[in-house]
Amino acid sequence: MDSSIFKVLATLSPGHLRVKLLTSKVPADFALEAQKFVKQHSGFTLEPRQTKDFHDRFIILDQAVCYLLGASIKDAGNKGFTVVPLSELSIIKSIIDHANKTWSSANPVV
Repeated sequence: MDSSIFKVLATLSPGHLRVKLLTSKVPADFALEAQKFVKQHSGFTLEPRQTKDFHDRFIILDQAVCYLLGASIKDAGNKGFTVVPLSELSIIKSIIDHANKTWSSANPVV
């Protein structure tokens, strides 16, 4: 993940959004870029954390909906890109449970 995530987040509707990000790689300028983004977009609460527990990319919404991404978000629009909605409830629950467990032990970035 890099600062291109902020371009994606900036396209979302205004309002209060709590965004949790789990990533394995954190660029040196990411914390500063995150602080600038939150300052410019006051409706966001941004909580990035670092972990090595995931390889695949997921978007989890409201602890209930889960999407699997076929490539890095930074490549969306530049290369072929898939977003797969997961429908099997046991798989969704397993991914969300693992993400929540990982979240509690991941290292805060900002």
